[in-house]
Amino acid sequence: MKQLLLLLLLSVLVAAHGVSLAPGGTLSLAPGGQMTLRGVAEAEAAAGWLNASMTSMIDPAPHQIIDTGGGGSGDLWKWFDHDEISTATYDMAAPALYIIYDFGTASAANVATLKIKNMSSYGLAGWILDASDDDITYTQIATGTAVDDETLQSFSFSNSLSYQYYKLSFDSSYDLNSLILYEVELWNP
Repeated sequence: MKQLLLLLLLSVLVAAHGVSLAPGGTLSLAPGGQMTLRGVAEAEAAAGWLNASMTSMIDPAPHQIIDTGGGGSGDLWKWFDHDEISTATYDMAAPALYIIYDFGTASAANVATLKIKNMSSYGLAGWILDASDDDITYTQIATGTAVDDETLQSFSFSNSLSYQYYKLSFDSSYDLNSLILYEVELWNP
């Protein structure tokens, strides 16, 4: 009976206040009638998504996107914003062709899967993923080639160590001048 009343109350909240779950969110009722609402970010973290849903190059802290290569326009955080709609452009004529994701804490994350969503004809082709705890000495942990389409592509690799910094180098792109991506995701597994 309690569960039925809670479901009725939830229906009223949805109708009256527009309360809703984003795709991927969950609602569960415990045997005693206790309701648990889990949002998309929590569901993604439980599934293995490691990087934060960035809202700028430095938010949410302590996570940050470092564009020491100089090819970005200040909006490269959009690659890590947990939405596959917004894009950012990287100038392939930049002095260094890479971007760094900083988890903010040493040995913070064990990345074993990289996901990339390209923009057709402008996307990332060859890539190299390196990792470090000091942002000085990097260890190569994976390389790969993404296809030229707009699906979310997943690249899994063996990595048993956790690091603070993950550097994604752009070995080649499908356009000589610009690299445009919808999404970059760091996962384990």
